Amino acid sequence: MEIFPYIACVLFFTFLLFYESLNICHREDQVDIAKHESNWVDGDAQYQC
Repeated sequence: MEIFPYIACVLFFTFLLFYESLNICHREDQVDIAKHESNWVDGDAQYQC
C-alpha cells in the first residue's frame, strides 16, 4: 500500500489541471455570453462551456 499516496497525489493534480482547463473554458464562454446577453453574470452562465 506504499504506492497508494502517490497514486492519490497524481489523481489529485490531474483533477486540478482538468478543473483549471474547465475554468479557462468557462471564462472564455462568459466573454462570449457577455457580448450577447446583459445578464451573463447569472449563476447558470458561469457553468456553460
